[in-house]
Amino acid sequence: MCGRFGLGNPERLDLLMRRLSFPAILGGAPRFNITPSADIPIVLSLDGEPATWIAKWGLVPGWAKDPAVGNKLAMARGESAREKPSFREAIKRRRALMPADLFYEWQPVEGQKGTLPWCVRKQDEQPFFMAALWEQWTPADKTGAAPLLTCCVITTDANESLRPIQDRMPLLIDEVDIARWLDPATSPDDIQAFMRPRLTDDLYSYRVSNWVNSPSHDDPRCIAPLGSVEEEPLRTGDKTKASRKEKRTDQLDAFL
Repeated sequence: MCGRFGLGNPERLDLLMRRLSFPAILGGAPRFNITPSADIPIVLSLDGEPATWIAKWGLVPGWAKDPAVGNKLAMARGESAREKPSFREAIKRRRALMPADLFYEWQPVEGQKGTLPWCVRKQDEQPFFMAALWEQWTPADKTGAAPLLTCCVITTDANESLRPIQDRMPLLIDEVDIARWLDPATSPDDIQAFMRPRLTDDLYSYRVSNWVNSPSHDDPRCIAPLGSVEEEPLRTGDKTKASRKEKRTDQLDAFL
């Protein structure tokens, strides 16, 4: 599903951005547990050139009356995004990249209310780009408030290696596809062709402790393999609520 991700190695990301001639991300401290509503870097196309901006995670469509709608739009299903009012304009011409070097998935456990957190990374532990959409929202009352730049991550069906953990995963954009993905002129059919499970088996996953369940925890313990840090007593509160919220988001997507 990808309701959380991380940028634990800013130095590696900086090297990747330089190699791709993308503007640098300034102030890149390690982040191990990025949650919806956080300010995050995204890469987009501006007048045909890549630009790096900071956006709030949670898409607010331009027509929205209240920016709080972004709290429910952290993710968009790639297969149906062009059919949904919240995403169909952005998927046409406002596509972006969300840099990351890890993301988390929570595995349901049969017969239990709690879920098990997993960390997912590239085999070489290098950074990668998740597909994203962006919007710039301006208050309708013209109060002089600054425009709000927002974004959401695109999800697709999980590939074979992640399917035992979750049925969804973020859509990852390979380097060879970046220009086509960002180009507003790319046809809708070509964009729709991206919306498929990842065939390349270049990811690995491992169990982490429930330390990551709390959005207030943002340190290396979030990505430490299970057993290397002390497991907290099982509490289903934080992540169960998050899981219910993600479920409500999926249900909401059916109508947006």
